[in-house]
Amino acid sequence: MSYKDAVTAFIRLYEEAGGNPTTDPVAAVRELFAAYSQARVFAAEISETFAAERARAQELEQALEELRRTHAEVERSEHRFRALVSNASDVVIVIDPDDQVTYASDAVQQVCGCSAEQLTGGSITDRVHPDDTTKLKLAMQTVREEPGSTLTVSFRIVNEDRTPRYIEAALTDLSDEPTVGGIVLNARDVSEQVQLEDELRHAAYRDPLTGLPNRALVNNYIENAWPAEPGRGATVGLLLVDIDHFKLINDTRGHPAGDEVLVEVARSLREFAPNGSIVGRLGGDEFAMLVRTSDAAEPLRIAKELVALFGEAAELPSISVGLALPGRGCETPAELVRAADMALYQAKQDGRARVATFDVEQDDTWIQRLELESDLRAATRRGQLRLLYQPIVDLATSELVAAEALVRWEHPTRGTISPAIFIPLAEESDTIIEVGSWVLRTAVRQLADWDRASGAAGTASLGYLSVNVSAAELRDPGYAARVGRLLDEFGVAPNRIQLELTETILAEDGHDVVKRLEELKALGVGLAIDDFGTGYSSLSYLTRMPVDLMKVDRSFVDGMLTSERVESVVRATMSLAAALDLKVVAEGVETIEQHEKLLALGGVMGQGYLYALPLAPDELVAMLVASGSAANQTAA
Repeated sequence: MSYKDAVTAFIRLYEEAGGNPTTDPVAAVRELFAAYSQARVFAAEISETFAAERARAQELEQALEELRRTHAEVERSEHRFRALVSNASDVVIVIDPDDQVTYASDAVQQVCGCSAEQLTGGSITDRVHPDDTTKLKLAMQTVREEPGSTLTVSFRIVNEDRTPRYIEAALTDLSDEPTVGGIVLNARDVSEQVQLEDELRHAAYRDPLTGLPNRALVNNYIENAWPAEPGRGATVGLLLVDIDHFKLINDTRGHPAGDEVLVEVARSLREFAPNGSIVGRLGGDEFAMLVRTSDAAEPLRIAKELVALFGEAAELPSISVGLALPGRGCETPAELVRAADMALYQAKQDGRARVATFDVEQDDTWIQRLELESDLRAATRRGQLRLLYQPIVDLATSELVAAEALVRWEHPTRGTISPAIFIPLAEESDTIIEVGSWVLRTAVRQLADWDRASGAAGTASLGYLSVNVSAAELRDPGYAARVGRLLDEFGVAPNRIQLELTETILAEDGHDVVKRLEELKALGVGLAIDDFGTGYSSLSYLTRMPVDLMKVDRSFVDGMLTSERVESVVRATMSLAAALDLKVVAEGVETIEQHEKLLALGGVMGQGYLYALPLAPDELVAMLVASGSAANQTAA
């Protein structure tokens, strides 16, 4: 369509619409297009405005949806928090500035014995133990002075039945939080924990059998009671008490009976102790009494009365007491305990059932004893011990039939130390086990060496070798097995070794010893009772101990020539041995008269200086060879 046709068509349409054509159609068209363009611009602006509003509406919808989700989450979180608080074992309490409870969780029922509603509105201190009210108030005051801070405090609350419960609480001041407006008390019941701690503390510081303070607590009491100026003014006296022959009580009457004795002794000591004194059990059968006094003579008087009390009461055992006071030689609590222990040792050495007081002069002796004990522990490793062998002869023929191994200690600075000194020292410590093990091993090895030498030379061999054994060794459940392994190692027949033990061991360690002896007997080892007649309950033990031989003590051999009563004892011993099918060795034979008397009384074997002093290994071999040659000549 041409421009003219377009204009014409426009005019027609315009007329049909009721309009009047202008004299200048082109101008009219231009005006029309201008209006149309403005309308398009306006429409575009309207469209843009609508799009912007629609976008804004979408944003608002999204924000509203997010708000809905947030609100729902808050509701869920609040519900979850309330559920957790309501079901938690810990208690949550909110306390306002006037100490009034504004909120309490349901767990308060289990702790305080009242509902949250009953607690709310009242003062928190109404439920607190009177002795702990001030403590809690001070704690709340402290956290209020530092907003946002947290403080942990322990206190007791009193529940509905008036029984206290132990509480541990964390206090946090959230007074600035509008939704809280006070101190939040987060608490838990620690009553069971406190009870357990008390039980552990009791176990740590109390003897479970007697309920008395134990060694650790007694030491604490000594330190706390220690005088400012030892030896002047108010002082303390420490009595260490030991039950005499307590092991015999355990072994003859059983450990339950021994426990009953310990409980009874503890009760008696408590009842006897002066006011303000401390009685404790240090362990085993050893007790302590700490006496506070201004009179330095009083502890000794108390100790003597105590020994007399136990000595006179038929239901109580006798006791030995060691006493020490602060002063010279006891200038610290530790020195006081050591000094009392030294005095107790002296009381037992002096015969028991008595009191011994610490003498500062004993201190040097005690130190020397400790030094000697330390040296003895190293003696076996340093090669300072050696064995000598004392011959045992047939009384009828004087032939060498056996020998006893005797240990000697060659100290590098003190010279030869007597067994009478170091053996008791070793027996009082675990050193005797190490020494005894060395002695037995050395003796068995020596016997094996002699056997090989006599076999090569075609000479007679020793019948058996006797070795002393201690109570400590026989109490070891594995002792018999070790002896068996040792014999196997050196190829020595069990019946070639004879173990000697004293009557004292049999009496004081009866139960354990019988079991070990039965094991050794089953192994084939010979068993002998040493120093027969010097102990106690000899006959009763002879009837049930699997022994093969008894050795008559030298004291009887010494006295039988001058005392008819002693001679009768020796004769009765020989008859008893024959009736029980036991061999007999008489010890300490030093004169020909003693030899002949023993032979006349039915003696079989003898041992003593009359025949030979303890000999070195090569000297014994020489005597064995000489004895065999003499026997051969006699037979010829």
